[in-house]
Amino acid sequence: MPAMSFHIRNEGDLPMQSFPRLRREDTRGDGGDFSRRGATNVADVPSVAAAAPARLVRRARAALPRASPEETVARARAPPSLLRVRVRRAPRSGSPREDRRRRRSRVRPDLGLARLQACSPRAREPPLHSPDGRQPANPVNRSCNNVRHLHPLTVPPLTPHPPITPVSMPSRRASGRAAASLASARGASVIGLDANPNAAPLAADTRFASTPGATLRTILGPHPNAAFTTADVVVLSPGVLLSSPQIRELLREDSERKKPEVLSELAFASTGLPSSLPVCAVTGTNGKSTVCVFLGTFLEQCGATPFVGGNLGTPLSELALAFVTRGDDASDGTASPLPDVAVVECSSYQLEHPGISSLRFDVACALNLTPDHLERHGNLDAYAAAKARIFTALRSCSGRDHPPVAAFPVAPRYDQLRGAGGAPDDDAATRLDLAVRAALPGDALEVSLGALPGVTCDAVNKRATLRLPFGDGAGRDEIMDLSALPASCVGTHNVCNAAHAAALARLVDPERCTIPALERAAGRLEPPPHRMTAVATPLGIDPANVRWIDDSKATNVEAAAVGLDGLFADGTRAVVLLGGVAKEGVGAGGLGLGFERLASALAKHHGFVCFGASGREIARELRDAGLEPAAICDTMEEAAETAHGIASGVAEAAGRVVVLSPACASFDEFRNYRHRGEAFAALARKDRRSR
Repeated sequence: MPAMSFHIRNEGDLPMQSFPRLRREDTRGDGGDFSRRGATNVADVPSVAAAAPARLVRRARAALPRASPEETVARARAPPSLLRVRVRRAPRSGSPREDRRRRRSRVRPDLGLARLQACSPRAREPPLHSPDGRQPANPVNRSCNNVRHLHPLTVPPLTPHPPITPVSMPSRRASGRAAASLASARGASVIGLDANPNAAPLAADTRFASTPGATLRTILGPHPNAAFTTADVVVLSPGVLLSSPQIRELLREDSERKKPEVLSELAFASTGLPSSLPVCAVTGTNGKSTVCVFLGTFLEQCGATPFVGGNLGTPLSELALAFVTRGDDASDGTASPLPDVAVVECSSYQLEHPGISSLRFDVACALNLTPDHLERHGNLDAYAAAKARIFTALRSCSGRDHPPVAAFPVAPRYDQLRGAGGAPDDDAATRLDLAVRAALPGDALEVSLGALPGVTCDAVNKRATLRLPFGDGAGRDEIMDLSALPASCVGTHNVCNAAHAAALARLVDPERCTIPALERAAGRLEPPPHRMTAVATPLGIDPANVRWIDDSKATNVEAAAVGLDGLFADGTRAVVLLGGVAKEGVGAGGLGLGFERLASALAKHHGFVCFGASGREIARELRDAGLEPAAICDTMEEAAETAHGIASGVAEAAGRVVVLSPACASFDEFRNYRHRGEAFAALARKDRRSR
């Protein structure tokens, strides 16, 4: 079939438009990318119907009874009364068959528009989405199926009338939608990308209704390259891999052409925060959510108005949006006051993304490091380096009279490890220490978690010792009594979490967070759900009076070990539920599931029951470590009933407790660890009086 060029014949004041030559592969609708060949921007010309070859016109007319939403919109935009289409062929064959095709091509020219628009996006914008938010039938490029959870978005500077520019960003998850809302409020044209074809479009979100004139687009399914190359800023959801082909191309050095700026959601949100806002950032493999919640409670009880979010709960973009839309203060008297301090939980996924220079933390803390997320980061060194990037963002906010502060745990020295026969390369704490010291800015003050200056904790006696490098407590020891902690703070590890949070509160706001004020506030601390929390059960439904403790958030071996050790140190022995989907390659030498590291903690308790997809492999590793499971079950429900039976037979004085501390992910039976914890609580509340 010869190549063809097709043009629009002008019937009024519309400018003439020409389109690129159409090849056979461009008519199939499964891979043609007109934007790569410099197609004229059809949508820039109002009410213009683009002509198509005769074969496409016939196909479009045949498909008319089954017109898609895209075709309906296109026809509405292109009244046929304005245009006639003339198709020119070169060379003309002169055959009767070609003459018949030529005559038929003059009929109903508007039918070709929808097909062409589906294949030919605007030169500066991705293809239009249909009214229900789904991607057009002929996406620009179907070769990008492996990029997931991206959200395009264009963020212009904060000017009175900012230019409308495209921004790419996450649209499905909470962080993506929050970033889209922030970008829209700042005058950006927002393109939301989500690999899930069933996700709701951005326009369906009620939060955008309050942004007059917002320009929103949503592309669901495979992501077109044009959505990235035409954007000024690309904001990444935490789940996006930097190894994704489109992101890797954006990050590749190329001096010959301008590329969009690539930012994490945290970095993008930070550009909207006032420079005077103190920010404390917390990361770590285990305990970071609990410490952030405790820190927020301490600050609030001491008179501050804290924001607590980031990886935990509310995205940081929500805070930035509040400042952008309401200004630096809430002077109208009707709205709640804006936060005067921010507590931000940071995951390694967020920290490894670009844009660290846009972040600003006054206090940064890394609680610990144990092998986790190695399927994402590749090895422990890369994981430690991602966590340590939190310290690269240390910069004092305006108005503070002391340098930024870094808090991290004490690590064994190399010579101490060698003297003890240990291998430094196998010590995660040492790797974190090395990564932190490589990332620390030169002016940062250092405090230790576990030594002074910093904070030490006597968990058994519920006392903490603090020594700060500045403020009214600079250079002297301050003793804090934590005996007021409520019974809901189960385990001695929560005493240490409270001590660390108190130290961070003193570092962030030493004037208001005095030791007496913190001691009074300790009685108001409540751990987040599913973190060694007692399940409230109705009285009398269980004749055996078995207690149930939910630690569903313990999704790795180290988190489970800390919780179980803390439970035992607090005087509690339990029947432990272990199971789900275990993380592979985290054992000795990078092999196995690593459950041998849990043996010493399990040996202190009544026993354990394995369940789920990895239950049998977990039991095998623990047998090799010298422990025999009480049972191996297929589901958590079976395991819970078995554990209840074992706990019921224990002397009441010894403690009748069932604890879910699975040390595994939940995806074999549940949506996430929250769903698993809720199912466990439902089992705990089951009426057992008829037995």
